Amino acid sequence: FTTGEDPADGGGVAQAYAGIERIGSGSAAEAFLWGGRRYYRRRDVHMNDWYYEDFSGDGIGLENLVLGQSRLSTVLFYNVDEDLGDYRTAAIDVRLHDVDAGNGWMGELGVAWVDGQGDDFTGEDGYSIRFHLENADLPWGEWKNTLQYGVGAGMDINSKGARTADRDDNRLRLVSHGLVVTNDNFETQFLAAWERTDFGGETSHWATAGVRPHYNFNEDWGVALEAGFDWVDPSNGDSNSLTKVTLAPFYSFGQKGSYARPQLRAFVTWAEWSEEGAITEQAAMGSATNGTTVGLQLEQWW
Repeated sequence: FTTGEDPADGGGVAQAYAGIERIGSGSAAEAFLWGGRRYYRRRDVHMNDWYYEDFSGDGIGLENLVLGQSRLSTVLFYNVDEDLGDYRTAAIDVRLHDVDAGNGWMGELGVAWVDGQGDDFTGEDGYSIRFHLENADLPWGEWKNTLQYGVGAGMDINSKGARTADRDDNRLRLVSHGLVVTNDNFETQFLAAWERTDFGGETSHWATAGVRPHYNFNEDWGVALEAGFDWVDPSNGDSNSLTKVTLAPFYSFGQKGSYARPQLRAFVTWAEWSEEGAITEQAAMGSATNGTTVGLQLEQWW
């Protein structure tokens, strides 16, 4: 049971579900039947807090059916978004996962169908297909790779749907990210992604890349340095870019590693963008095309 949602809306319930494990014998000996509200097998890039695959919400599912040397999981979601008026979505997701590709590489194939309902749904039903290949036991760390393609309401690769997308709209996405472990004190996260979106008869492109070295001087103190670059090429205008560098000394409460939490950090970020208006918060920077931000942040996970 997890509380969450937007505090500005008075909070809410992010997760609350119940289930039964090992519901049978044979292929169902390790299966999990569940129902409720759940974050379901999401995939994200921690470095920029981006969930590039997010099937979540109210639903019922059956996970981990044994199928040969692999596993099969399926779920039905039903989401209501009152912020968008009369808009609801139903989504069916099926995944063949834990596919042994050899030498520590594991694969997954996912297929989803998403349909919108209500007067404020102006698009068409659609689908997504996703391929994942990852290895968490490489001599130097871990590496995750994804190829995704979505059409119509399924183009956002989630269970909430793309409300205004029709069958002529689609998105193709490649994501590659991971962690390089040099030693107990030094780790480096990395990311590279590319996306092409066809929407409303126009085509746009986006590419991003970043790296975050993370060094612990001891079990309490360390420093992280992050550099990132984004490039956007819309179909109805000139391309734009953003370059960002962040330096963050931190206190990690007796733990080491890029994912050790809690972590208290001070940071200074410098960024430069291609032209005025290329960033979302341009008003805070006046007419400048570069700027610096400083702050103090505490991060904890549950």
